[in-house]
Amino acid sequence: MLLEAALPWNTLPFRTAWPTFLAKDCCALSTWIGPCLNHFLWSATSTLSGNEMLIWAKFKSFLYHVVNKRKHLPDVIFNKCAHGD
Repeated sequence: MLLEAALPWNTLPFRTAWPTFLAKDCCALSTWIGPCLNHFLWSATSTLSGNEMLIWAKFKSFLYHVVNKRKHLPDVIFNKCAHGD
């Protein structure tokens, strides 16, 4: 499976939950899986220092992005979207 090859071993809980997300009654949630996964991978791969706090701050910014908040985020490490307005 292509997804399994692309994800690191420590994403196993996410991969095992994948079929649940794709179930018919989770349709609204399933549309966010791809963008969420992309942002997770971007958060990790764009942080060359490996700073876990920065990776987490970048990933949390996705959650604010979903509700259309892109500036003045509560995390001082990463407090706005990287792509601008």
